[in-house]
Amino acid sequence: MSKNNRYLFSFFLIFASLVVAGCKDKMGGTYPMSIKVTLDGTPLEGATVSLIQPEGHTAVGVTDASGIAVIKSTDGLEGVFPGDYTVTIKKTERSTSSTPPPGTEIDRGSSEENFFVTSRELLPVKYGSVKTSGLTVTQARQKGYFEFDITENP
Repeated sequence: MSKNNRYLFSFFLIFASLVVAGCKDKMGGTYPMSIKVTLDGTPLEGATVSLIQPEGHTAVGVTDASGIAVIKSTDGLEGVFPGDYTVTIKKTERSTSSTPPPGTEIDRGSSEENFFVTSRELLPVKYGSVKTSGLTVTQARQKGYFEFDITENP
């Protein structure tokens, strides 16, 4: 390889590296985030923590026994894109039964056994809605850690 070609190749590599570094947010520039959720001071296990951004980015995590959720982008990327997010927190209990819930009509002529799934929210409805949660976070291009102590009676 001639001396001029080496310089040209080196220049191209440096230029390409700068372009890739400058496009980090557009090419999957997510940053680690975790959120601790407590309910009246007690770690909340099994709650779904969702982050919603008006621009369309969303991220989600589920709290562990210590109340901590590792948040991941729903775009299939680890971490969270930079920006401001509204946070919602839900914990749903689901149960399956062969007995229908009150008011459910069933076809008595069917020979198949019917199973019914019911669910109920275990947290105040306020925290499960973008409009009413009142919870926000900002991902500022660094590892993020946030804590929310929600209350049973908001």
